This record gives sequence, C-alpha cells and structure tokens, in this order.
Amino acid sequence: KKKGTQFLAEAAVIGAILCGSDFLFAPLSYGEIQIRFSEALTILPFFTPAAIPGLFVGCIIANLFGGAIPVDIIFGSIATLIGAVFTYRLRSCNRFLAPIPPIVSNAVIVPFVLHFGYGVNLPIPLMMLTVGIGEVVSCGVVGLILQTALLKYKKCDLQITENCKLTIYNNKDIIAKRVCNIIVIRTLFLLLFTPFTVTSFLFTSSENTPPSTSGE
Repeated sequence: KKKGTQFLAEAAVIGAILCGSDFLFAPLSYGEIQIRFSEALTILPFFTPAAIPGLFVGCIIANLFGGAIPVDIIFGSIATLIGAVFTYRLRSCNRFLAPIPPIVSNAVIVPFVLHFGYGVNLPIPLMMLTVGIGEVVSCGVVGLILQTALLKYKKCDLQITENCKLTIYNNKDIIAKRVCNIIVIRTLFLLLFTPFTVTSFLFTSSENTPPSTSGE
C-alpha cells in the first residue's frame, strides 16, 4: 500500500512539474520550432516507473490547458508516452541512451501533428529537423544534466545506507522520501531557475540596448 501511495505521489509531482514548466515557458513550448524544457523530465523513467504515467498525464493536461487541438492532445501525449516507456526499458543499458527514445518519438510524431493538425506549411522533414534539434537540447543536454545530478545523489544515498545499516538511514521509507525529495528539488531548480535566469538576462540586455534613431 505504501509503495502504491509513493508511486502515485511521484507520478503526480512529475506531472505537475511538467505542466508548470510548459505554462511558464509557453512561447518556447509550442510551434514548429519548439524547445520544451519540461522534456528534460523524460529522463526520469530511467529512475522510476512512476514517471511514465506522470509524464503521460502531465502532457495531456499541459496540452489541454495550453490551447492544443484534440489531435495534438492525443498524439503529442502518445509521443511522450512512447518515449517514457522506452527510456524505462533502456534503464539497464548505457545511461547516455536514455534521452534517445523521447527525442526520436517527438521528432517523428510532432511534425505530422503540426502539418496536418495546425496546417503549418513547412516540409515535414524540415520540421522533423527543427523539432529534433529542440528535443536534443531539452532531452539530450538538460536531461542528461538532470540525470547526472540525480545519479550523484542516488549514489550518495546508497553509500550512506551501506555504511549505516543500523541507523535511521536503514529505514526504507526514509530513503524513499529522500530520493523523491531530491528528484523534486533538482528538477524544479534545473527546469525553472536556469531557464528563468537566461530569459531574465536576455530581457535585461534588450532593455539596455540604446534605441535606434532615424533621421527626419
């Protein structure tokens, strides 16, 4: 029962973070050229199966309230689900393979949604390239940074547990809570703080740029 509750809690937290980051960076999250920082979360099935329903439901909610059309809600979420499932299946392989499934699934499916659903008049291969580049940035770069951070903390927790078997760290519930908290805190930091800092820097730079003058 406790494992089921933890599973649902992790899935809900992951879905909520995905929705929040998509809403916060909406101008970058939708369109033929898109970079969804929330896609970094697709690395999480590498650590927990709870991320699979969390990402799937979170994507449905984000698309639903983001003004997406039904075709996008359905097939965009399916693309996320496919990526999450295969990332989980690759968890025992080389860790650098984990971002590949969501990159491929989104690069293949999303351009068809944009073309036939939204009527974007661009060649599908070109949109596969642009969407794929965005996925490489969010999944391949930011996702691997998140993965590295989580692996470091996971290794630290395992070492503590091994060396302190007779202490409180031997309590499985405590360890599970620590891992869950690490996922939440690190994910929020990487997905919200870092992009916000970049956005703020660009906005400040544009404000400090002197206005152009035109002769009359």
